[in-house]
Amino acid sequence: MEADALRSEMDALFARVLPVELASRFRGLLAMKPARWSNIDPMKVWGLLDDQRVAEWHGPFANLLATPLFSKHANSLVTVLRCGHERANMERMPLRDALQGPSAVFEGFISILPGRLGIAINHDGMLCILRHK
Repeated sequence: MEADALRSEMDALFARVLPVELASRFRGLLAMKPARWSNIDPMKVWGLLDDQRVAEWHGPFANLLATPLFSKHANSLVTVLRCGHERANMERMPLRDALQGPSAVFEGFISILPGRLGIAINHDGMLCILRHK
């Protein structure tokens, strides 16, 4: 059941924050076996920077955790989808650990508030904030 809850949270993030075409693709892949999740490409989010729901973060991830939007969630359990170049999996962990240290996401998505607030991380260290307003 935990796996279903994790998928549901990530599905909600994609459905509410991404445009229909991209959300449909990511949601379809998410419904498949984890081996297919490597085809979910966080870099596609950078093509949406003109959308009010997507904003690129410039600066260290530690500074992101200090912002008013994220500081209250720094120790909260979040849903992490590792995909792309990472070994595809999904798990829960504190937001702080998902962004820093040995458990940090190399490439994937983090759902902080299902359907309302998340993060996309690309393998080159870029990060986008995903927010349903």
